[in-house]
Amino acid sequence: MILTMQGIKSENPIFYIWELLILAINDLVAEGLIEEEKLNSFNFPLYLPTLAEIKFLIEKDASFTIDCLEASQIHWTGYIGMDDNDDEDINSAGNNVAMCMRAGLEPMLVSHFGEGIIDELFHRYSNKIAHSMSTYPEKAKFTSVTVSMLIDLFIKFESCRHRLLYSKKATRWSHPKKAKGQSPSSDLKKVTRQLPSSV
Repeated sequence: MILTMQGIKSENPIFYIWELLILAINDLVAEGLIEEEKLNSFNFPLYLPTLAEIKFLIEKDASFTIDCLEASQIHWTGYIGMDDNDDEDINSAGNNVAMCMRAGLEPMLVSHFGEGIIDELFHRYSNKIAHSMSTYPEKAKFTSVTVSMLIDLFIKFESCRHRLLYSKKATRWSHPKKAKGQSPSSDLKKVTRQLPSSV
């Protein structure tokens, strides 16, 4: 089994892409488009595991054995094929990243801040992402964690053994009694006569 998830490499990570969103919200607060009280009451719980935490949970469960556990850096766009000197390319990439974030965040943001500011918020967020990718390309990355696991064969064997024992207790192994004078093939003949002629 292979799982891939977003994680962190250290216990003190910097969620730069989320900081850019807060900066965009702060701009709207400064211009009076969002009430400061709403910003202060905005709470977005986010938890991403470290490699050590993932390893601990898998070993604690004991259903799997870890074959490989590693973290890699993935660019916000999913690739690094754009020209950092091409403003149009950078702006397009920034917009794509912002739209991906909007797909998941919009319902929560609309619920808290209202629908009226959403388009403007993500327009500014897009610009900040593009500027960040151009100015600080080393920060424009997610940490992706990949873990490959093998099913513990002993546990699998024990599970199968218990199911087999249970089925033996629940099943009668003797054949049902046949009527006196009934041949073993009589039931088969009855079934054959009932089959449609096209079979």
